[in-house]
Amino acid sequence: MTSTLLFCLAPIEDWSIFANFLTPLLLLLMFLAEYCVRLHVLPQANHSSLIATVRVFWKLPLTPGRLD
Repeated sequence: MTSTLLFCLAPIEDWSIFANFLTPLLLLLMFLAEYCVRLHVLPQANHSSLIATVRVFWKLPLTPGRLD
């Protein structure tokens, strides 16, 4: 919604900075915060790294519902 409002109401340069630089940074911060909350709320859960998760995903056989 912020991106849409900036696109419609602010100079295009402001929207471009937000869309190209701030949005990826904010997404990274959101996932980092989610990871920290998950570690705090579920301390006994079996946690795996992002790399391990990606490796398991790519080893799965192709199924009709999977989009590759």
